[in-house]
Amino acid sequence: MGKQSLMKNKRATMYDVAKKAGVSISTVSLVFNNSSTISPDTVKTVKTVANSLNYRPRKKRKKSQNRTTRLQTIAFLSNKPSAVFASPIYTRLLEYIEDICRRNDARLVVHFGTDTSGLNVDGIFFLGTYSPQIVETVQATPTVKIMGTPEPAIPCDTVTDFKEYRAAISSAYFDSIGCDAIFTVANQESELRYTPSGIPLLHPFRIYRNDSFIIDYSQVRQCVRTIMQRSSDYHTVGIYCVDDAILTQLHWELYHTCEEHGQSRDKFHLLCQNYSELEQALLDPPPAFLHVHEDEIVRAAFDQLLLRIDDPAMPHRIIQVVPTIVAPSDRSIPS
Repeated sequence: MGKQSLMKNKRATMYDVAKKAGVSISTVSLVFNNSSTISPDTVKTVKTVANSLNYRPRKKRKKSQNRTTRLQTIAFLSNKPSAVFASPIYTRLLEYIEDICRRNDARLVVHFGTDTSGLNVDGIFFLGTYSPQIVETVQATPTVKIMGTPEPAIPCDTVTDFKEYRAAISSAYFDSIGCDAIFTVANQESELRYTPSGIPLLHPFRIYRNDSFIIDYSQVRQCVRTIMQRSSDYHTVGIYCVDDAILTQLHWELYHTCEEHGQSRDKFHLLCQNYSELEQALLDPPPAFLHVHEDEIVRAAFDQLLLRIDDPAMPHRIIQVVPTIVAPSDRSIPS
């Protein structure tokens, strides 16, 4: 009896309506904003469920608008523009954000830098590191941080895959194929805070049973030669390439060196993060890929922004989208 009374007194949210109606949160938002893109049957179902739950969408406070719980203008805010354009993962995130905004009749504003004065939007997707100006903006505008590590002190929802997940899943993959040696290669020290064995990395970069390397383009060949020397007593060797930018060069150097020294290519198993479709097709033998699911991250972030506008007082959430491994056998090699 007490539980039923509590449910009656609790204000229904957009999430409650979406769950009971069997539709997405963005669909509920579009229904209550009289979008012509939603079928009459879906509109009827959503409104019937909303009435049964006594759901009332919040009115936005902007004087010039009568819309309800709607992301009419969204900002993609980042103070790391070089990372956005250098990483295939981040560029795909931006593509998915652009697509979901278009499908929901929302205008997308792409904003780089820390000067957020005059940024007047309904919600923000944030990618980067916090600065005083950005924290002030986050406090004033519904914001979801995508990727990266959540910071509990900052009032912001976070949707991420977590580097810890990448480490654990990578380690499990190498174990599943019987690797008795693991080497990690990256070009940013920050990427190596967690290794494939899940152990925090400390200088001088000794991990698991083997080494990790922080290199730049000019050091790829020497890195490969060092790995081959140190793995001479192992039968199955896993190499985790954290940085996509050096993947093609690392792949070529590794297997070219195998041919030079008459070693079997089957000894080495390369695992990398997401890469472009074109580059995937050109790599032979194809490496395993750690798929981050950027589309799921963006959908979850968009829904969370809608929920945040609908209920500003709700506790901030950390939503985890777990990456998966795509093994080489799942990819065809072009003839």
